[in-house]
Amino acid sequence: FPVTIQATLEMLYHLAQQDGLFVGTSAALNLRAAYELGIKYRGQNKKIVTFICDHGSRYTTKVLNRNYLSSIGMKLRNLDGQEVMLGTTAVVKRK
Repeated sequence: FPVTIQATLEMLYHLAQQDGLFVGTSAALNLRAAYELGIKYRGQNKKIVTFICDHGSRYTTKVLNRNYLSSIGMKLRNLDGQEVMLGTTAVVKRK
């Protein structure tokens, strides 16, 4: 099931901001694919299983850094399709 980088990052941010899950890109990709399949098969009594297979600590300087994402022109949308304002602060700050 194809999932774009954009959709993966949107899921990663959603999980961090809405669900308090600090996952990596592999987990975000898996969960986004499961989410899309859930939409596709809604009401058809299907079961979708995936794994949260990594954590986000390796991604704090790039993927989770709002300044970096802005610098490469990445615009994120939430799962409802509304644009997420990235601002200037990182989602996760390193100590």
